[in-house]
Amino acid sequence: MPYLANKRMLEYTSKLENLNECLRKLYSIAKKYTTLTSYKKANWMVKDAVERNIQKSIEIIIDMGKMLIPDRHPTPLKKYFP
Repeated sequence: MPYLANKRMLEYTSKLENLNECLRKLYSIAKKYTTLTSYKKANWMVKDAVERNIQKSIEIIIDMGKMLIPDRHPTPLKKYFP
């Protein structure tokens, strides 16, 4: 059981590090393009990076939620289907 707990903690830590990296990239873009008008005038690569990092952040948050739900409420089917 301790191995599984450590593995789960490593997964959480990895997800948090990835989320932190995405938010750091978004913050650096937001510092450069402070207004919506300046962002609209930005090239497609900047807009693509913003979209990619927002999507990645949302996916990480959803994955973490999926990881937390089984930890809090184990399903009774686990004893029948390991």
